[in-house]
Amino acid sequence: METPIYYFPPKPSEYPGWLENFYTVLDGYKVLLAIATGDMTYLNTARLGLNYYAKCVTSYDEFSSKCVGTRNIYIYGNPENPGQGPLGFPVVPAGPTVPVDQVSPNIHEWIVTFVGRLRKNPEMTPVISKALGIDSRPNPNYNGEPPVLKGKVVSGQAQLNCPLKNYKGYEVWRQDTPGGTFVKVGTSLSRFYTDASELPEGINAAQHTYVIRMVANDNVPVGLVSNEVSLAVFRSPVPI
Repeated sequence: METPIYYFPPKPSEYPGWLENFYTVLDGYKVLLAIATGDMTYLNTARLGLNYYAKCVTSYDEFSSKCVGTRNIYIYGNPENPGQGPLGFPVVPAGPTVPVDQVSPNIHEWIVTFVGRLRKNPEMTPVISKALGIDSRPNPNYNGEPPVLKGKVVSGQAQLNCPLKNYKGYEVWRQDTPGGTFVKVGTSLSRFYTDASELPEGINAAQHTYVIRMVANDNVPVGLVSNEVSLAVFRSPVPI
């Protein structure tokens, strides 16, 4: 199994290690990829900040665990050493050095946009992408088969239904006329999606065909396109 830092987006616990690797590798390719100095500065500041938090968690988690164990012995004694004498108080570890500079919260939003630009960079190669760790994390539920899409008409509108499983959601594509082009009409973050778009003026009914494609956590489509679902939609009468 590959190390998790080769996947994007990383989990919060993986983020410090991922960003450390990402910045270090990117620094070696910044000329080839024409990365702006300001972008490298931002990434470095964010990297140092995340490293600080990671070191804090490691240092104080270990200290907290030691304190809990010592506290319990202090209260109940040590069953493995009933005659144990007075305990030494755990010494609070020295904290890591606090970075001088900082960036505003939500660094992930900035990094998502930046990674999107990198993926479209004409100089990007699979080798560089893997080294940077911007490959999408494989979805454990994707088994090579297309998602199964179902649908029905509710009050004249198409309502689609597809379980998300471990996916973030799915893209919805619609064909308005037989043999026509499928056009993306939305993204659903739940298993249900209602196409609330209105029919063109003067058109009271139409046959719409839908397909979907699952979306991973980094908003990148994953796997194959679903089966087609064709629904007879209509303009609902206005209540009197």
